[in-house]
Amino acid sequence: RPSPPEDFIVEEIGSRFIRLRWSVGRETLSTVPVTYFILQYKKSSTVSWAVGDAAGTGDIFNTTVQSPATHAVLEHLSPVTNYDIRIFSANEIGHSLPTEPLAVLTLPEAPSGPPLNISALPVSSKSVVVRWEPPHLSLQHGAILGYQVFVTLLHGTMLTGPKGSAGNNIAQNGPNNTLVVDEKWSQQTEVHGLRPNAQYKITVRAYNSAGMGPESPFVGVHTPEGAPDAPPEGLRCEALSPKSLQIHWEPPPPQMSNGQVQGYKVFYQPVSDEKIGEKLEVKKTSNRETTLHGLQSFTNYSVRTLAYTLGGEGVVSEPVYCLTEEDVPEEVSDIKVVPSASNSVLVGWLPPLYSNGRIIKYTVFWKSDEADVREKTVTQLDDEQLFFEVRRLKENQRYYFSVSGSTSAGTGKVSRTEDLLVTSKAQARIASFPVTRNVLMDRPVLLPCRTVGVPPPKVSWLRHNRPETSHHIMRNNSLYISRVKDVDEGVYTCRAENPLGSDEVQHRVVISKPPTRMSLFLGYVTSSSVQLHWEPPQRADPPVIGYSLQYQKEHHSDWKSKRLGQRSSSITLDNLLCGRAYQFRIAAENMVGLGEYSPELVTRTNGNIPETPKLTDILDGNGTMIRIDLSRWGDGGCPIKSFHIEYKTKESANWQRIYRRDNSSRVFTFATVVRAKYDVRVTIENDAGSVMKTFHVESVPEFFANYGKVLERTEERETSSSEIFYTDPHVVVPIVSAVICTCAVAVCILIVFKRRSQSKDEWKFGPSASQQTWLSSEDNGVSKTDCSNKYTERPERSTGNMSIYATLNSTKPIPMAIRDSTVRFQTFGQRENYDAPVVPSYYKKGRRKSSSSPPDGMNLEVSCLSSQKEFTGQMDTRNYHYFEQGNNSDSDETTDSLYTNNYARPYQHNLERRGNEIMDISGARNTLKKKQVLRARGSREYLE
Repeated sequence: RPSPPEDFIVEEIGSRFIRLRWSVGRETLSTVPVTYFILQYKKSSTVSWAVGDAAGTGDIFNTTVQSPATHAVLEHLSPVTNYDIRIFSANEIGHSLPTEPLAVLTLPEAPSGPPLNISALPVSSKSVVVRWEPPHLSLQHGAILGYQVFVTLLHGTMLTGPKGSAGNNIAQNGPNNTLVVDEKWSQQTEVHGLRPNAQYKITVRAYNSAGMGPESPFVGVHTPEGAPDAPPEGLRCEALSPKSLQIHWEPPPPQMSNGQVQGYKVFYQPVSDEKIGEKLEVKKTSNRETTLHGLQSFTNYSVRTLAYTLGGEGVVSEPVYCLTEEDVPEEVSDIKVVPSASNSVLVGWLPPLYSNGRIIKYTVFWKSDEADVREKTVTQLDDEQLFFEVRRLKENQRYYFSVSGSTSAGTGKVSRTEDLLVTSKAQARIASFPVTRNVLMDRPVLLPCRTVGVPPPKVSWLRHNRPETSHHIMRNNSLYISRVKDVDEGVYTCRAENPLGSDEVQHRVVISKPPTRMSLFLGYVTSSSVQLHWEPPQRADPPVIGYSLQYQKEHHSDWKSKRLGQRSSSITLDNLLCGRAYQFRIAAENMVGLGEYSPELVTRTNGNIPETPKLTDILDGNGTMIRIDLSRWGDGGCPIKSFHIEYKTKESANWQRIYRRDNSSRVFTFATVVRAKYDVRVTIENDAGSVMKTFHVESVPEFFANYGKVLERTEERETSSSEIFYTDPHVVVPIVSAVICTCAVAVCILIVFKRRSQSKDEWKFGPSASQQTWLSSEDNGVSKTDCSNKYTERPERSTGNMSIYATLNSTKPIPMAIRDSTVRFQTFGQRENYDAPVVPSYYKKGRRKSSSSPPDGMNLEVSCLSSQKEFTGQMDTRNYHYFEQGNNSDSDETTDSLYTNNYARPYQHNLERRGNEIMDISGARNTLKKKQVLRARGSREYLE
């Protein structure tokens, strides 16, 4: 039989085919020829190879390829399906074992079926909710990435300004008045920007990464009536009388009416009131013309109009201006009659409050009880206070005076009558009227004081009841202030006196200033609008006539202005850019001018730059292509305006641009070379800004078979490389733990060394292979002289010193476990197995009084044990032997004469002096008991 084929690989993958290639096995080439090959494949989700072959279920398919061909194409496959494929070599004798099966996923294919159960329901005059169900599962041919909703206007003009629901859709005008909405996330969408009172046809198409599916059957929907999108046309006006205007207009264009026009509203007001924000007058009519009555004479009016339907009020037209006709003036505001000489009278008056036209003349009337009425025309009208002197009057006769004004429409009403008795002598009088002067800073002002009287009066000026000397008094007795300052504001009094009497008049000087600075407050903020509100300025003289609101974007653009009426206290600014910072300021305005702007209020509309998604949400592929799905790229709360996609191989320096073929989808694919590395760069932009991200992928089947884990690891590496290392908990926790452990170990080492340094002369332990010795002492009575097993006593400490050695000798090395336990723990013996250690005699109660403390020289000291000599002689394996040296020693014994014990678990003597007590080892249980220190009474006592 032949050997299995080799180098079995996939050359190309399609939605319904797989191209394969292989080579003949090396053993077969030299032995048995191959006559044909058997390709065997099945869906991965079906039965296993063994079960399928044995049962003959029909889920496994075979294809024969005649030798010498070494390639084949599997056709009529299903899109987006996992297939397992293997191959056999065969000849007349039989077939080989199969190759390792290949796992291959076919590419997706555009859906072959439309969405189902389409429905459309209008929710307003300009929006419709469309719902649908996905295509049949067998016709989807891949994961459905979104739907296109086509909304076609059957009657009317091109749609304008459409938008998708919730900012997730991309909407635009298509050909033939068709609106296309892209819905990514659900099976319904709300289509905005439709024409009111219009008929639409709606179809839906599904798409996946391979393309767009067929259209669904269309459904029709009719939107309700809406408010007109255009104002009435041809607005004009003409004056009918001093009190009325005639207004004419035409309806809005039919295509902009959005329904049946039910009527019109006419808004009008004097232009002077419009400037100060006064409320408009409104007249409602169903005709195309109307007459406005009760107007002010000789007044310029602003007129606007709008149309309304059942859907609401439409757009207001631009204003037209109409001037009413002139009328006769009202009577003069005031009149004053004073004697100027023995036979003359001075008549003064103020102009009418409403002139109802342009005053062309005034007429002064006078008469006496004996004479008829006489009159005189005055045409000198330049002065704001008007005077006329009547001469050649008779003394001691009473006269009556009055005044009237005239326009082109006629003579107005005559003023009230003032009478005066003409005499040869007259008291001092002032003919000028009191006035209030609103003056700007550093401007001149003239305060009149025209006096009369016989004899001529003496004139003086007072300010706050004090003589005024800082300003110039003119020849006609008027007070002239050349440059008004803050200190000049107040009340000025002109007083005239003669022997017959006195008179005075008061004038007020008010320094007119722009309104004071205001404060601006923030209401609410959305992604495209900001609400602001404010309070009137604390000081405004003259009164406020309006406000000027200015705003700009992010310190880099020109200020935009918006004028507001005097009654306004808040405003909502719409159509702002999403996720952008804005500055706002406001100032009040009066007749003097614009006040100082408020401090700038800075705020940002809601929304951010596009978010960076997980790589697993963006990229996909199968080794021969890479798919990029931008529908899952978060917009940050601001609709995405544009995006750019580029890619290149790892070795190349030139980026290739992927261009959008249509506006229907955000899913893109590009072909790749198998086993090549690619960089994919995506730039996303919205109103708040842009973000660019580069992805690194490999076009190999193994990479995309586990693309989720691989790309997540890649993303983690990129993120960790771009972030500061100490912000990553995977880095911080081990470092902190290592530092803490290091500190703990260092502290332990210091404690150990400290204790060793404190007990350096108390405990010393030297292990060897055959001998282990415990030495206990209370002082440094023994010193080491060399590196052998010999110790000498210190001469100066020889008297009264005792060194106790407990030595264990064994013929075999002590196991490490035993050595460790003897070093670290105190072992406990049993009385029935071991003898208790003998208690030294100097610990008895009968100890001599001359010794106040345990003997010196109890140092345990072992050094260089590895070089110690073996002890000779018979070893006592049952008892401890102690060496004692006193002051009157007969023999000079050394450590060579010490005996050791051969116990497997030796006792550990731990003698510790604590004041007048010491710890001793008692009994076979080897427990520590407290004993009172006995004073030594003799020079030498032995342990019992």
